[in-house]
Amino acid sequence: MAEDLAQNLHIRVHALDNTTFTPVYVSVDCAHVDVENAGEDEIYIRTDSGEANTQKTLAAGAEFDIGSNGSRENFIRARAPLFYAKTAGSTGPLILRERIV
Repeated sequence: MAEDLAQNLHIRVHALDNTTFTPVYVSVDCAHVDVENAGEDEIYIRTDSGEANTQKTLAAGAEFDIGSNGSRENFIRARAPLFYAKTAGSTGPLILRERIV
């Protein structure tokens, strides 16, 4: 049972800096992604790296999730960036928990 869970969950840590918006990808096609700011500083997230109007701030310790309706056609694809991110302070870890099913 634990092996099945491990096969369906991928955890990735992204190191961010405070100078550029880094593209954030999932490692596999998946149905759901939990995003966590594990750092002490805010993280700025944009859907368009060059457009400030697409920016959202994720507070230290905050989380949000991105999900599909579960159909194969609407899975979150590993080949395209989910968003672009940078930290407000020093390097901040951004954690993604990718769930296959």
